[in-house]
Amino acid sequence: MRFFKSIVIFLFCCFFLGCNMNQHKKAFLNKITSFLEVDYNILENDTLVVFDVDDVLTVPNATTGMYGEYKNKWGEIINEYKRKSPDFSKNLEYYLSILYSQQEEIILDPSIYKVLHSLKLKNIPTIACSSWKTGKFGIIENMAEHRYKVLKDLNIMFDWSYYNIKLNLLVDGTDKKPAFSKGVICTDGANKGGVLLAFFNQIKYKPKNLIFFDDSLKNMNDVKNMCEKNNINFIGYHYIKSIPSNWNEKLVRFKIENLIKHNIWYKNDEIALFHFKKNKNHN
Repeated sequence: MRFFKSIVIFLFCCFFLGCNMNQHKKAFLNKITSFLEVDYNILENDTLVVFDVDDVLTVPNATTGMYGEYKNKWGEIINEYKRKSPDFSKNLEYYLSILYSQQEEIILDPSIYKVLHSLKLKNIPTIACSSWKTGKFGIIENMAEHRYKVLKDLNIMFDWSYYNIKLNLLVDGTDKKPAFSKGVICTDGANKGGVLLAFFNQIKYKPKNLIFFDDSLKNMNDVKNMCEKNNINFIGYHYIKSIPSNWNEKLVRFKIENLIKHNIWYKNDEIALFHFKKNKNHN
């Protein structure tokens, strides 16, 4: 009898530990530098794959510090010009909208084409989730539509997953106005975890598994916490691909000053450098 009780206790402990281990298996966080490091063949049907956009799928075609290791330095120079120029500071949204509308973006990792094609063939729902603003912004009538167009021009599209769904997402505790259209969520700066939950609630669908790619650890943790609270298995991929950057502060300042004086943003650094050298020779 005593032996039987010992067996029962042993089995109970194994079951209890197994349950706890399964709970911990619901969240994984991995660092990657290429989308090809992920094994997409093991994905189950009830899985949603979510890709961040900026610095994950696309980057501006410039090497002068708008992103990567010099992103903070870029911000400091923008703030300096805001202090120097009351017009630039007052109308910053207008000037930034010119920048966003005229800059050229490129694909950071070309393997994304192969990955998206594979996910589409497997019929795995896949969307993009960007922190971009929504609605009108300066000269851009609709930032979400502009974001979609930039991706489409690069032949990256997500509208095959939820083509007919267009939503204004309602997120508790914020006055932000996230939106979903043609497979792309623009969070308007709101918490990505909260926005994805609002998306699930409005389409009345909650995936069993969520695969999430982002370069921001904050976004990773926000989405992971949302998944844990809603019994969704989370696998996060912290995308840390090195973005080549060649800091040229004089060129950066030339581009900003040209934006302020002429309302033109050079779409890439090759063009900017040509005009920079030309201007230098004339002076």
